Amino acid sequence: MKRRRFLSVLLALLLALSMTAPALAAEGEDNLTRGEFLAALYAMSGAGDPESAQADFDDISPDSDLAPAIRWAVDSGIVNGYGNGKFGPGDPVTREQMAAMLYRTARMLGQGFTGMWMFPLDYPDAAELSGWAEEPMRWVLEREILAGTDKGLEPKTPVAADQLAYTLERWQKAVPMGIGIRHEEEFGGAYILLTIEAFNGMNFTYGDSLRIAFSNGYVMEDIPYYNGYYTDNGEPLLVAYPGYPYIKAGINNGDDLFALAGLGEEDTATVSLLERGKYAEIQYARDIHYSDKREDYETDAEFANFRQVRAGNLLEGILCRSASPCDNQHNRATYVDALLEEAGVAFILNLSDNAQKIRNYLEDPDFACPHFLALYEGGKVEPIALNMNYSSAEFRAKVAAGLSRMAEEEGPYLVHCTEGKDRTGFVCMLLEALCGATFAEITADYTITYDNYYGITEETEKTRYDVIVSSVLEPMVRSIAGAEDADVRTVDLAACAEQFLLDGGMSPEQIALLKTRLMGD
Repeated sequence: MKRRRFLSVLLALLLALSMTAPALAAEGEDNLTRGEFLAALYAMSGAGDPESAQADFDDISPDSDLAPAIRWAVDSGIVNGYGNGKFGPGDPVTREQMAAMLYRTARMLGQGFTGMWMFPLDYPDAAELSGWAEEPMRWVLEREILAGTDKGLEPKTPVAADQLAYTLERWQKAVPMGIGIRHEEEFGGAYILLTIEAFNGMNFTYGDSLRIAFSNGYVMEDIPYYNGYYTDNGEPLLVAYPGYPYIKAGINNGDDLFALAGLGEEDTATVSLLERGKYAEIQYARDIHYSDKREDYETDAEFANFRQVRAGNLLEGILCRSASPCDNQHNRATYVDALLEEAGVAFILNLSDNAQKIRNYLEDPDFACPHFLALYEGGKVEPIALNMNYSSAEFRAKVAAGLSRMAEEEGPYLVHCTEGKDRTGFVCMLLEALCGATFAEITADYTITYDNYYGITEETEKTRYDVIVSSVLEPMVRSIAGAEDADVRTVDLAACAEQFLLDGGMSPEQIALLKTRLMGD
């Protein structure tokens, strides 16, 4: 029995069982045997090397087709046999035995529950349940894998062979194991072929800590499950990003997990819960949304996330930041355009687009940003198509090149991305640091965005505010400092910013010119 992708294995297995049950059943052609049921669980797990496994029972030959499954189950603590050297692979599997095997498999995968007294067994034959099966039976009933019958629990009753498909379907919904995967090539990662709705229906919750084990042996321990990319750059996560066809395991702005883990599309994934709600605070703080309707904001500037940056030794009015003045997907471009004209912006560093994307905006019949257009046609817009992997050499090089170009022109300057939030926040923070700003000043400017878009301030929503500063801003500052353990409140930010730009390819002369443009002589 070779390890295959879950869906193909399960289909083949169910078809085979439906045809061979009469020959394998020990007490009637309609009974499911213990060996058959374990073979099904083993196939779904994608575990072990079946050619090297053996079973140490008198009634299981080492060469038997069932030996790998039974050996796996014994090694995993799922079954122990009868205690007399025999396993009874052809014996009918009873309802309580099936419950115990399913529950122990779930426990092996880090699931199951404690506090079984919370789930009553209000059945007339509950007293017939073996002591070792009490907690498993409560669990399978609570997860709706098995159900009571019109006679009660019937714990000692053999399970009919034709119930296997239904039971495994319910099991798959409760415990996602042996799921097929697909390479997500655009950003790099592994789609696990469960829809977001289906996965959340398995009792997983945003903010949980999970374990993902791939069938090739690669394991991801203690990774957060979020509905957005809320980890630091280079950190793994399981993400249910809105619009994704499936949940995705990946590394936030980092290496392609699919390649890093050596995965192939024949591999499968098993997902298990490690700790409920371990990352719930970050999920809560980062799961925020804003409106694209102007009437939901008090001013044009708040709606456009437009402001002059005032920190350190920056000249008044020399540096502005905002949402995009050309990409109107959030209905803000025309408002930004009017504000940057009013501010006298003479040069734009566009962090989000390339030349082709800008041409596409200009060709849109609804494009209505004349000041941006005049600057673009005059060669005063520098698009650098920046990603958000701020720890990468490519990121540093693009930022350094963009700021070198900006230093060649006179201000005032506008720095923007799409929303004026993450990429803009990083580059403005870098420039503020270069010009002598303290961490407190940087924080004050950075968090204005969260007030503009979401109404989050230290006074209104301190929990969210604190998490945003600690999990979003501080890692960016530490990346400039070049040390994950840097004290962002005491480190020499100006020296760190200068070194960041030198590492990116700016010359000392270019940096000096940039500082003169921003701070004066």
